[in-house]
Amino acid sequence: MFNSPRPHRPAMLALVGLFACADEPFVDASADDPTFEQDATTGYSTDAMPDDEDPTSLAGTPTSIEDEDPNGGVGPFGPGPGPGPDVPPLLELDRLVGLGIAGSTGHAYAWTAAKTVSAGLPEQLTWHRSPYRWTSSVNSGVVDMAISSIDRTYVWFANGTGGKGQTSNPTLTSTWAYTLPGGRTPADIVGIAIRKSDDRTHAYYDDGTYSTGTTTTLGANSCCSSYTLPPGKSMADIVGMDFAPNNRLHTWYDDETYSIGTANDLDAYQAPRRYARHGMLASRWPADAPNVVGPATDWPPEHDVDDYDGPQLPSPPASTFDVPVGGNSSDLLVAPGHDAIGMAFDASVYFYDKEGVPLSGGGLSASGRLPLEQMFAEFVRTSPVTPGQEAPRDVNQYIGFPEACDGPAYPTTSENGYCVSTAPYDTRVHFDPVGGRFVILANLRNRLWSDYFSNQYANPELSDAELYAMDMDDYDGCGVYEESPGSNTLVPEGAHCKLPRRLLALAVSRTADPRDGFFTWVFLENNYRDWPWMAIDDGWIILSHKGGEQPQGPAATLVSLADLRVGKARPQYINYYAPDLGGRVRVEPPQQVGTWPGNSLVVDMSADDWWFFALPHPPQPYAKQPAAMLAATLEDASGFSREKTVFRNDMLHLVGAIETESTSHVRHIRMPLFLLGGQPTISTSTNWGYVTDTFLPPFGKLLDAPMVAVNGADETLMAWGFAGTDPNAAVPPGVQHEMLRTGASDWDLRAVFREGDGYAEGLPSQQLKAISAAVDPVDDRTFWVTHKYGTALGQWGVVVGAVDPS
Repeated sequence: MFNSPRPHRPAMLALVGLFACADEPFVDASADDPTFEQDATTGYSTDAMPDDEDPTSLAGTPTSIEDEDPNGGVGPFGPGPGPGPDVPPLLELDRLVGLGIAGSTGHAYAWTAAKTVSAGLPEQLTWHRSPYRWTSSVNSGVVDMAISSIDRTYVWFANGTGGKGQTSNPTLTSTWAYTLPGGRTPADIVGIAIRKSDDRTHAYYDDGTYSTGTTTTLGANSCCSSYTLPPGKSMADIVGMDFAPNNRLHTWYDDETYSIGTANDLDAYQAPRRYARHGMLASRWPADAPNVVGPATDWPPEHDVDDYDGPQLPSPPASTFDVPVGGNSSDLLVAPGHDAIGMAFDASVYFYDKEGVPLSGGGLSASGRLPLEQMFAEFVRTSPVTPGQEAPRDVNQYIGFPEACDGPAYPTTSENGYCVSTAPYDTRVHFDPVGGRFVILANLRNRLWSDYFSNQYANPELSDAELYAMDMDDYDGCGVYEESPGSNTLVPEGAHCKLPRRLLALAVSRTADPRDGFFTWVFLENNYRDWPWMAIDDGWIILSHKGGEQPQGPAATLVSLADLRVGKARPQYINYYAPDLGGRVRVEPPQQVGTWPGNSLVVDMSADDWWFFALPHPPQPYAKQPAAMLAATLEDASGFSREKTVFRNDMLHLVGAIETESTSHVRHIRMPLFLLGGQPTISTSTNWGYVTDTFLPPFGKLLDAPMVAVNGADETLMAWGFAGTDPNAAVPPGVQHEMLRTGASDWDLRAVFREGDGYAEGLPSQQLKAISAAVDPVDDRTFWVTHKYGTALGQWGVVVGAVDPS
């Protein structure tokens, strides 16, 4: 009787178009770019410092550097090519064949033998751009690459041929033969660099000498002078080198360290420090689990699913059980697996079997809790370390701070300086039904908060909307740090701007049993956007953020599940930035079952027109494809706040709330998504199955955002919490479940849980929230639902139950 379908008419529909993927889609040359020598306060680069060698330059611009940009003003940043016949069947990012530094931005580019190139910092080679394809017209091994002051990309091949072009095609503009001095051959070269002040080419040889000249005549100016390496390094260790815009020479070595120096002293300014070749650091937990590089069956797991029950349903089918939690946690998610069930709330993840018994052992506590603070401990830094002595997986050495995060340049805080030192939070858990793996996502954060939070302290009289709209120049201070527990301090004006960092942490279980351990990763490319979110389709994890605190960084990321399932240290991932998605920063992936023709989906989080993006799966590794963008205008959608989206059986299900001053409505929209003439198409016509339903909770306002789940039989379950607007009302707050069966025109009221139902005596109405629903992968029909409760004694728990649609 609570079902009141809202009349509707077909809305306008448009296929807006395709967005091409730019080589450097989001980087602003004026933005803070800690790529070379930086000021310890602001993070901006200092004035260029002259080299030790004679700075006399050639008259005019060297003939090997063109004045005109063949790429129409974008320097080396042109669109990546499509997949070519030279792509190897197996992609491995370990072997670097060239490194260069752009003259305009100071971004470091890294080319691999697997024909990928990325852009980043000297210490993190994918910071600005995840790997993309490169190609060339010359079939020969690469000696080295370098970039000129005006962003020409140069390559030198082992057959004596050189090329000029852009980062994705270094031979695009021209090819030519190059000569070496003194009878040397290309095999003698260990690295080539272009000095940005005069575009003079420096070639380094394995006999400890170097020459200077042009890109075509390597010894045109001088040959040959001696150079020195850092202690313990040899010429054979060099994998690439180039000059930064300040004329400091950066040299990368095959042991994943790099140094900064002059032309003749390679570590004059900085002794070797670690760099990361890939955008993710990898490990495993527990630490004594073998490092698997092949299929998971390479070593016997401690617990196999067949050892206890195997994939099964709960007995009885509608069983419920209680999970005590340590506090008022939020962001509840439930993830039924083959036999285990994962539940995430705030900073905790628990695992139970389907009879309500906690799983213990193999790293899980007696309560079934997975200790995330231990799982990701090796990625954070909780106490000061000596520079150069950082742990290999300490993320703080790769996040782009101009000074050590726990050094004297930054104030004393409640933890360890400005370092990423806190335990994970904002946890999410999902189950990969194809691979039989639990997937966990969490946030890590340094101890400096973002500009938005500093506005709250500097301008307490403003609303959240006014604070969020403020520009950095409109207030004093640009960050907040916790000086002591519970004491937040505004940083001085102009100091430490743009240093706040949040990083995504990811874990994938080795088997369907979480007691067998996890592979773990942390993403190094980061920003300060909050509220991470994820979804899983057949072959990819889709990551995004619901927060829009900063526009930089990826808006959506695809990560290969095939690589994650076997614990690859460098899994394939593809970033989509705001320009790839029509300028949108905040998108959310729907919970996607199956793969909709070779695409992963994300939805724009605006509350007016609806924008959907299909992210094509790459036909070959790192061959990023343009996103297809579709728009649908829904009539009478004013005030509709979408909370959950599911894609199932070629239908997008959107559920959300329509708030009024005195009450709330729950709205469910079912929108078909299909291919029409080979193009992705969304329809708001009832002829194609478009449906919208509106529900009025019987007793007042919503307590929590509604959730939706759809099973293989196309049955839909929604759940939401409600509360009476009158605190003295006779009807207590509760949680309501509604189900729409296949072929039915009306919804069934399945269940209403209310205060005092036996599990939640004295339930505070404001705490009945964090509702979650998911489908059991064993029969693809049973629904699992959860919601949180609190008691008058201050106790907290989560009710978990199975709903049998039959």
